[in-house]
Order: sequence, then C-alpha cells, then structure tokens
Amino acid sequence: EDLSDGPAVTCNANKDGTKVDCDLGNPFKRGSKTTFYIILSTSGISLDTTELETELQLNTTSNQQTLAPVKAKLKVAIV
Repeated sequence: EDLSDGPAVTCNANKDGTKVDCDLGNPFKRGSKTTFYIILSTSGISLDTTELETELQLNTTSNQQTLAPVKAKLKVAIV
C-alpha cells in the first residue's frame, strides 16, 4: 500500500538483510517529498530498546559533489 503523496518507492534488501537499496524514482524533482517505511527484524533488540541509529548513504545520477552520509534515528515500535 502506498501511503505517500510522492512518487512510488521500491526497495530491495541484500541476501543477509544488512543493506537496503531504495529507488525514489527518476527523476525525483527538486523540492519533492516522499514517505516510505522499512520494517526491520527485531532479533538482537531488547524489549527496552526505543531507538536505533543508522547511516543513510544517498546517491544520485546527477552531479552532486558533496553528498555525505546522513545519520538517522529510528523509533522502535512493538506492534
């Protein structure tokens, strides 16, 4: 189900589930916004964990010299 107002997002995980590549569409126009969710396994996470931190490596086909990794905080929800 697409819950975003933006373009459709497709994601694929690697074999061991340690990396996810998501395609936000081409072109993803300047100023565009989209929302998507990645659901992770909870193995190795205690019930007391409320937040995790990860690093996002952004890539583009356009010429952008200063695309540095971005740290993101993830909220942990038990549903």
